[in-house]
Amino acid sequence: MTRAVLFLAVLACGCPAPVCPVRATRCIETRVELCGSDGQWQTVVDCAEVERTSGGEWACGTTREDGEEINTCLLVTP
Repeated sequence: MTRAVLFLAVLACGCPAPVCPVRATRCIETRVELCGSDGQWQTVVDCAEVERTSGGEWACGTTREDGEEINTCLLVTP
């Protein structure tokens, strides 16, 4: 019953249904996206823009921070 109430509340407010776990990250092409508090993906940074402004070759990739896997722009080393 609780799920049904939540579902109806989402429909009533016109809010989009959550599609991702809050604070999750992912790579989409050259973009790093973060799941916001509304459960929707938001672009945080575009690695192509980092490449243009910082020089070098940058790509979206996975690293560990505080024991947690995150996606971020990483400098590509030859």
